[in-house]
Amino acid sequence: MIISLKPVLIDNVEHIKRWASDPYYGEFFRRFPPLFAWDNDQAIVNTFSTSYFIRQNDEIVGLCSLINIDNQAKAVEYGVLLEKDSKETVKTLFESSNQLKEYMFNYLAFNKAYCKILSHRKDLVSLFELNGMKFEAELKQSCYWKGKYWDELLYYQLRSDYVGEE
Repeated sequence: MIISLKPVLIDNVEHIKRWASDPYYGEFFRRFPPLFAWDNDQAIVNTFSTSYFIRQNDEIVGLCSLINIDNQAKAVEYGVLLEKDSKETVKTLFESSNQLKEYMFNYLAFNKAYCKILSHRKDLVSLFELNGMKFEAELKQSCYWKGKYWDELLYYQLRSDYVGEE
């Protein structure tokens, strides 16, 4: 299985449009303010300029994004969205997270990377812990998803810890 990260380009915005209109993913995209019209492909590319498609053997299976970038503190939040029916989802998530961290820490020189995980996703919690992330905080009822308020778990990794793993 070959996993690679590719930028969002004008010729592949249909994946983002499809996810945004899908009931399963639509709630995820509605968490963000409407920054553009969904029929303006260039605006979508500009908005997702710090996002990368996750490709598995040349097929797009997900999207990872750098969000909440703090250049002064050199901290960044990242999120990963995978097709709900993608094959080998856990391996794909693990490998794409590794590639993204390589990019964030070694190329962009961020000091801290963090992500939020819905508290009921225990499978993801153990995966992120295996991937070097550490628990930082529990954000009570901070996410509204599928008609319900959910707690989010904040996980982080410092560049010094990441470099020490190599």
